[in-house]
Amino acid sequence: MPSCRCNAAYTGALAHGRSREYRYYICHNRQRFGKSHCDNDRLPADALEDAAINALIKVYSSSTIFNATIAAHQARTAEPKEDHGEHLPRLENQINSIRGKIRKYQTAFEEGTMPEDACGERIRELATQLTQVQGEHDKIKIEMVEEPPDPVPHAKIGDV
Repeated sequence: MPSCRCNAAYTGALAHGRSREYRYYICHNRQRFGKSHCDNDRLPADALEDAAINALIKVYSSSTIFNATIAAHQARTAEPKEDHGEHLPRLENQINSIRGKIRKYQTAFEEGTMPEDACGERIRELATQLTQVQGEHDKIKIEMVEEPPDPVPHAKIGDV
């Protein structure tokens, strides 16, 4: 959808004439607050939609774009993945260890054997560590998710 000089989106609208309806797109601010908020013109829906469809047809008619996309995908999937086989369990152990330490401090506080000012700062430090380690763990888990195989290996649009 086109955007406006006032950075609002255009929305579809309908006007009723004497003998027919008129479809057009209008700036959201102009439609809601009037021409004093935005003086962008209304755009005839048929002309705008035809232009959008023609642009899509032109893009989809060009195999160059698709071949470049396929090549980029194949290059990305051909890159060797880093082996996180040992790293991930180490991070999981760190996460469990930090959580255990936090629980010990919380238990000591709840039982009254350690005042808040003595354990509060340490719990905050451990929570920061936990957030960092958990973030690294989650990043690796995302990297380990395998992409689906290419439907047509090393294809070009003309080959399909």
